[in-house]
Amino acid sequence: MWDRIVKLVSAETVADSGAKIIDLDVSEPITTLTTILQLTNGGAKAPNLPPARIVSNIEIFDGGNTYQKLNGQETIGTYWLDTGIYPYRWLCEIELNPQIDAMPICFGRWVGDTEYAFDARRFVNPQLKVEWSKDALHGTGTLQLTVLAHVMDGVPVPNKALFWKIIESFTSVASGDKVVYLPCDYPYQKFGLRVWESLMNPQVNINNVKLACDVDRLVIFDMSHTLLQREIENLWGKFIYSKFDKVDDADTREHWGGAKAQIDLRWCQETVGGAVHSGNTWLTYNAKTNAGASASGQGAEVTVQGFMPESITCWPFGDMWDPGSWFDPTPYQTIRATVTQGNAGAACDVMLRQPRPFPK
Repeated sequence: MWDRIVKLVSAETVADSGAKIIDLDVSEPITTLTTILQLTNGGAKAPNLPPARIVSNIEIFDGGNTYQKLNGQETIGTYWLDTGIYPYRWLCEIELNPQIDAMPICFGRWVGDTEYAFDARRFVNPQLKVEWSKDALHGTGTLQLTVLAHVMDGVPVPNKALFWKIIESFTSVASGDKVVYLPCDYPYQKFGLRVWESLMNPQVNINNVKLACDVDRLVIFDMSHTLLQREIENLWGKFIYSKFDKVDDADTREHWGGAKAQIDLRWCQETVGGAVHSGNTWLTYNAKTNAGASASGQGAEVTVQGFMPESITCWPFGDMWDPGSWFDPTPYQTIRATVTQGNAGAACDVMLRQPRPFPK
């Protein structure tokens, strides 16, 4: 086997908002498919606005059948959960500076998996759809889109691939249970829950998550949102990324690292002070001059070591590399995810990663 990169879209300048559909007319199995968005900030700093945030949809479909569908930030988070590799990111909020996000999809148990890979020849008309809308703080006319397919030559023809898909989206309310019914068709490799509200801990919005079959005939798990996150720490360890901020004293910034994230800070000017890890998803800067006065407009390089990628918690079924150990839902009539809410305002997505056969 040897592999190579096929450019499906190469640094194409695109509109400030819109959608692009790309034909996946590749003749070799694809192990990863990466969407890259680059933009330039406008004349003012652009805090908390990485390119992935403005990507509302990355979708793989064939006619009326959707196989993969996540937003940009979820694509980044699930790729780390699937591969242990954190995608390339160049994040800088400073005015007139570029930002870049790579948003890869892995179709196998690992990059280079020849048994589970996307084979466009086994579909009728497979396509990738990317949708985005820039923020007002991003520069007008600066967006560039690239799509890369990592293909494998000289490998057996695969007959299935692993896909993530949002089962249901909802906005959390102050209390009560949200019940989401999951499909009983293909095996479950991973269950995912993304809970996102800016400057709010996900465990405040969602208190508990339960997954059960046939009215508790089988309870797969029933645990607090905090404990569910601890499972990520136990199984995956931590990811690392850096970003550049431009802040005033007492400014807050999101960090997307989850609870217990470690924040390392290096000031770019003669500034003293540090950054306080205020919550699961944000930090507060303490920027002072040498004389002890509050400083403003200070450049800071922040390195985040985290455990909760893009505010996603995850439950793996069995051995993630052994298909025989994945959860088989077909013997059950109903499978329900019961999400107990504790605070209103979070955007929540219930997701599954499943192996799906090809249509032909």
